[in-house]
Parts: sequence; C-alpha cells; structure tokens
Amino acid sequence: MEAYALAKNAVVPLLASPEEHAERVDEALCGMFLQILEKSGRFYRVRTSYRYEGWAAGEGLCFGEEQLALWRTAPKRAVCMSFADVQAEPKVQAEPLRSLTRGAAVSPVGTAADGWQKIRLPDGTEGFVPCPAIAQVLPADRPEAAFRSGVVRTALSYLGTPYRWGGKSPLGIDCSGLCFMAYYLNGSVIFRDARMEPGFPVHEIPFRSAKPGDLLYFPGHIAMLIGNGRYVHATAGNGCHGVVINSLNPRSREYRADLPPKLTAVGSIFPCAAAQNKRRLF
Repeated sequence: MEAYALAKNAVVPLLASPEEHAERVDEALCGMFLQILEKSGRFYRVRTSYRYEGWAAGEGLCFGEEQLALWRTAPKRAVCMSFADVQAEPKVQAEPLRSLTRGAAVSPVGTAADGWQKIRLPDGTEGFVPCPAIAQVLPADRPEAAFRSGVVRTALSYLGTPYRWGGKSPLGIDCSGLCFMAYYLNGSVIFRDARMEPGFPVHEIPFRSAKPGDLLYFPGHIAMLIGNGRYVHATAGNGCHGVVINSLNPRSREYRADLPPKLTAVGSIFPCAAAQNKRRLF
C-alpha cells in the first residue's frame, strides 16, 4: 500500500539529498499531497502529484490515514494573496496562528461572515482568514481567452518576488516555479522544469503562433509570454534578481539581448491552427 503525507508548513523545501543544507530542488506548499518513497533519518523522499521528487524534513509533514482521508474529501480553496495570516479570531487584532503563501490549500468551514472565513489546515488547526485571501481554483477547460488572461494575471502577481533556486512562493521563486504556479492556480498542471515533458499538457508550437500565456523555452530557462513580444520570468541573470518583465523586441526598452538568440521552443496547452502561423509576436 502506498504511503502519503501532507505538507503542513507554509513552505516545505524538497531537497536533492537527505541533508540539512542540501540543494533545494522544489517546494511543497501547505496542503499538498506527497507520496512517501523512503525514509532516511528525519528526512523522507517524496514524490509530488506532478512527478517531482525530493527529500522533505518530517517536521514539515503530517501523517495518519484518518487525517489524509479527511483532507482528500474536504472542500478546498487556494490562498490567492501573496501572504495570508490564519488568525485565532475573525478580527485583525487576533493572534496569527500561521502565515501561508499564495498557492497554499485550505479547507473552508461553514459560511463566511463579516468578511471572514473560518478554515481548517491539513493538521487540523482551525482559524480565520479574510475572505479576499482565498479563492476557488477555476477549471482549466474554461474558454481559452479566459484561461490565457488568467495565467498571465497570476504570473504578473509575482512581480518583484526575489529569485530562489527551487522556489515557488512569494518568498522566492525560480523560472519554472513561476510558470508552474501560474498554470497550477488556473487548474492546469504542467511540468515543473524548464523543458517540455511527455505526459504533461504543454506541447511545442511554431514561434509565430504564440499567444499570451504560452511558454518560451531557453537552455535551462523558461518564461511566459504576456503580449506584444513581452514576457515575464524569474531570473537571476543580466543584473536582475527576481520576477521581471522583458521583451523579445530589440526596439523595446525592455529588450534583453542575451535571451532571444537562445530561444529553443515555444510551448502551449492549446491546439495550434495553421492559420495562426502568420501571426507575429511584435
């Protein structure tokens, strides 16, 4: 029987090896299910639902079949603000019990009242968050234009976030973490790396067919088109250290000269009609 755990901390680092200061390869956010593959000391090798693996410290996880079963069937909402305090009472002066980041999963309890929603966390902790702090994740199969605008809007909500290798929260995020979270919070799970992978929905399309929300692939790097040749990405190069906007257009003040010559592919989750091949990016 397969064993699972839940991420209970706001951010649970997934490391390359079962050592305290090992390289961070990914992060699990509060409420995510993790399959347990093996144990080494206080670390567990886990696999995410999107097939990424890493070592997580046991202190950031909660176990128990009853708790897991309750969480599987519980209604879920995602934290949509950069950060949200879970407070002991429904008022701003109350004690913060936990602080969560965008993308964390919480379970609403009862009906919202006076601008506050009672919620339950994976470990059973209950508290209150402001109603605007959480939202239902919309399905990916909504109209294409709505999905594209949704992923672009979500990616842009991370502007100014510092770069963090292996990160995918407003505390710090890397290039594939940014694109993954933008799609994840819009109901689509793409591969969490700077390449296309079989079994995930992104497929290669012609460069001239790209639209806002499609993905640009470079060696070891990924970015998202936002329109008119502009793209948003998390970068630690070219004098930048965080989520910024650049352009493919050499006539733009936002042009970054080192990336366009290295573009290897454009990816999309949508079909590419032949008529679209005449479109220009800028």
